Amino acid sequence: MGQEAVIYSFRSTDGTNPGGGLIFDQAGNLYTTTNDGGIYRDGTVFELSCCTDGKVSETELFDFDGTDGGYGPSPLTFDSVGNLYSTTYWGGANDAGTVFELSPNPDGSWSETVLYSFCSSPTALMEPIP
Repeated sequence: MGQEAVIYSFRSTDGTNPGGGLIFDQAGNLYTTTNDGGIYRDGTVFELSCCTDGKVSETELFDFDGTDGGYGPSPLTFDSVGNLYSTTYWGGANDAGTVFELSPNPDGSWSETVLYSFCSSPTALMEPIP
């Protein structure tokens, strides 16, 4: 049996309650989302990477602020050029979640684009179809 090892411990400023599952990039860095925490307390997207000294470092790629989504428990996925995609549980234009893209910038920062804001209308679902 293998042994478990803690490679990083979160603080509320990093994000809390990671929940999206981990994915790797080609260099072996780990990526996922948190459900809470970060600057706006609406969750984050982050990267864990290993340095030459063997210590793992955490880099927050993005802090959700609610207008662009929040509570991101869904898995991330990469496209062929290194953009990350996923969904959020709430937030966005209709406060019903979003589909978002994070794109790496030449300076190492990341830019977010909301591709879609979900709309929830339970009363419309209950109306009879003409």
